[in-house]
Amino acid sequence: MLLRRITEHVRAQNWFAVWLDFFIVVIGVFVGIQVNNWNQERISLNKANEQLILLNRDLTRDVEVLDELRGKIGRHAEGAQLILDSIGGLDIEAIELEKAFTELYLTWAYTPQQPTYLGLRNGAQLDLLRDTDLRTSIVEYYEVSQTRFQTEFMGDYAIAQRLLHKHFSRYVRFLPAERSSSLSSAPEDMHWTMLIAPVSESANDVEFLNDLSEIGARGAEILGVIDTLTSENDAIQEAIQLHVADDT
Repeated sequence: MLLRRITEHVRAQNWFAVWLDFFIVVIGVFVGIQVNNWNQERISLNKANEQLILLNRDLTRDVEVLDELRGKIGRHAEGAQLILDSIGGLDIEAIELEKAFTELYLTWAYTPQQPTYLGLRNGAQLDLLRDTDLRTSIVEYYEVSQTRFQTEFMGDYAIAQRLLHKHFSRYVRFLPAERSSSLSSAPEDMHWTMLIAPVSESANDVEFLNDLSEIGARGAEILGVIDTLTSENDAIQEAIQLHVADDT
């Protein structure tokens, strides 16, 4: 219909009307393109915010995992110190020492909570996160801080534990399997080991003393790194929440 009207205006040599019709067509095309761009922008923004919300959920879970690990490593340090105190002459009940050996025998792994980040990275969709500073913080947290903690610090701690475990057979034996239970669900007086020799005999066992001290030192180092990771995590979560709030 518009084309017919333009044709009629040209035949009538009504150039003002022709230019007016042309202007209307151009404006209509421009507005249509802009509306489409705005829609695409909103779709992209919504998708980015959805991913940020999922990332925030993963980060929250990661803090929970780190808190659990903090408690477990802390119990290792306490157990090592209890044994050292007993070697040093402090009167410690046998059952407490047995529980300390049990704690030190348990090994813990750190599993980063990063399904959303891996999905974005592997799908080459990190550019969805258009806030450059926020994107950089997220990448550094997962690719640098988490990876270094998992491979370097926890790796060194696992080696220190293995070195310590080789001494255990001299002082304790493990209870039958039917009496073993997960410490997280067992009564507080449950233990997996039974003393077969007083730890005071190890006063001159320099290697055992060094390995006990190493566990304490490595544990303290890991607890410091956990605090740093948690601070990084909290800062990213706060930035995500502000970013999402600004876009809603």
